[in-house]
Amino acid sequence: MKYIILFLVLLLFSCSPQGRINRILKNNPHLIHKDTVKVTDTFDVIVPGVKLDGHIPISKIRNNPFTFNEENLSIEVEIKDDTLSVRGECDTLIIETEREILVPCETPIFHKPRDKLSWLNIVAYALSFSFFVLLIVAIILVRQINKRV
Repeated sequence: MKYIILFLVLLLFSCSPQGRINRILKNNPHLIHKDTVKVTDTFDVIVPGVKLDGHIPISKIRNNPFTFNEENLSIEVEIKDDTLSVRGECDTLIIETEREILVPCETPIFHKPRDKLSWLNIVAYALSFSFFVLLIVAIILVRQINKRV
């Protein structure tokens, strides 16, 4: 019963896989590959709209009246009696901008495990296992012989 309780205590208080990886990487820093990752960040830039109203006496303007239209800006010019009326409006712009950020990161180096053992590996494992079994049998036989003598 003591062994079962000891086994359960060890099982419950053992490290999580993440804890084991952290400990291995702490003790073996050569297993960490330092690299930079390119992250694309997209954000919106809001350019607020502009409105403009003004009245200018016509005697102060030397050139002919004009009309100006471009993308989000429109200016309307109107002449009434001796006054030039200018109305301008600029819509709100939302410009989507992208930027690339290089972020340093550390990743562990993983190797692909073997899919199958070759017949040579199986023979080597079988021979080493049989060697250790024969070694244990030989030690037991030597002890038995020494006890009889």
